[in-house]
Amino acid sequence: MFAVVACWLYQLGSFLSQRLPLRVSYALADILADIQFWVRLRHRRALLSNLKVVAGQSLGRRERRRLARVIFRNFGRSIVDFLRLPAMDPAALRREISAEGLKILDTARTSGRGAVLLTCHIGGWELGGAYLSVLGYPLNAVALGHGSRAVTEFFTRSRERAGVRVVGTREPRETFTRALQRGECLALLGDWDAWGRGTWVEFFGRRTRVPSAYVTLAAQTGGPILPGVVVRRPGGGYHVRLDRPIEPTLGDEIGALKGCLRVLERYISENLTQWFAFNPIWPEEAAEGRTEP
Repeated sequence: MFAVVACWLYQLGSFLSQRLPLRVSYALADILADIQFWVRLRHRRALLSNLKVVAGQSLGRRERRRLARVIFRNFGRSIVDFLRLPAMDPAALRREISAEGLKILDTARTSGRGAVLLTCHIGGWELGGAYLSVLGYPLNAVALGHGSRAVTEFFTRSRERAGVRVVGTREPRETFTRALQRGECLALLGDWDAWGRGTWVEFFGRRTRVPSAYVTLAAQTGGPILPGVVVRRPGGGYHVRLDRPIEPTLGDEIGALKGCLRVLERYISENLTQWFAFNPIWPEEAAEGRTEP
């Protein structure tokens, strides 16, 4: 029953987001985000514990809670932007999204080896993927399924309508390898290990598991890892930024992984209000924060 209701709510949100003025949609999203902040206790605690690791002593408990509330609101607005995607034609995407570093992606693709696009739960990665697809880059997005099959299918349809091919996290390894061998892009999020099968390494100075299979995949296929981020601009819309490639080699996957994480740390530190880390990244910190209201 819950799955049916959740899917219906997303469909309703999609219908309203595509028809209401954007400022009205954002205002409604802010109200719902404030409710979620108080109701979603597990997600709030996880976010607060993650912020404690990232911000360290620079933010007190009260400041972290204020920041967390802003993050909930920004996430709500990013959901509105995603739900608007089906109504946005290529021209609209080009108006609302700017980019830098695309020459780096062009260079990687001309090699015929494809490229791994590495980002994290920041800003509007969904819109960034749709934008790159509109520009003609063949994009495969590695996506984690939702608890509800109906919701997963809803998100998959929305992404595919935007020209992004969805690849499930449980797909055979050959699926990812072949995409790169065809010279395509494989996009994924590297700041949270959803399945607990990643590599233990330091992330913001604390040991935790992080996704790492993409590093080995890039080393085996010879394709580069292109770190990038899609951030909301102060005046509206989003900006895509691609950074210098990281080229892992067999035998030095850990070194390349650490290099990737240093870039993700920079993205997160520079864009804390847009970091949607609603799942515990550092187990020890999460355990300590379970009593935090």
